[in-house]
This record gives sequence, structure tokens and C-alpha cells, in this order.
Amino acid sequence: MIPALIVGALTAWFLGLRAGLIAAAIAFVAVVVAGIVPGMTITVYGLILGWCALLWFFGSKLTGKAAPTKASVASSVAGSAAGTVGRWVGKAKKMFSDDGR
Repeated sequence: MIPALIVGALTAWFLGLRAGLIAAAIAFVAVVVAGIVPGMTITVYGLILGWCALLWFFGSKLTGKAAPTKASVASSVAGSAAGTVGRWVGKAKKMFSDDGR
């Protein structure tokens, strides 16, 4: 259900978290239904691709927010990973310290 995650993330980026969650849920249901109903798969994936393209190319004009770049996504992932590693290192130091606190 990767398409639902992509639709949700892109919609949340441009239109807000609530809209992103709603769009992800609709995309998820549509993909599941498309897997059951014969001949509907290409239509659903076409609509998902169209929605993502619409947001990617015109979302910044609608909201004034720029599209995410590789650098901004990479830096946010790296910052999150560094924060997580830092927390675990702090916990390990605390657990293995000599005073036993």
C-alpha cells in the first residue's frame, strides 16, 4: 500500500495533516477495491498518479509552500536519525555508568 503512503505524505505536505490522512485512507480503500474488482486497477493508479502530479506541480501555487527537495528530505531524515541515536547512546551511557543511577 505504498501508493496510499505517498498520496498521504504529499497531500499532508501541501494541504495539511488532516487532508493527508483522509487522502491516504481514500487511496488505501481504492487500491484494495481495485485489487478485487477486475479492470479497475489501471484507473485507480492513474487517478493516484494524477493527484500526485497535480500536487507536485501546482501545490506550491495553491498553498505558497515549496515542494520538498532531496536535500530537505534528507536533512530531516538525518536529523531524526541523529536524534534517535543520541537518545539511545544516552540511555546506554546511563545504564552502563559506574554509579548505577
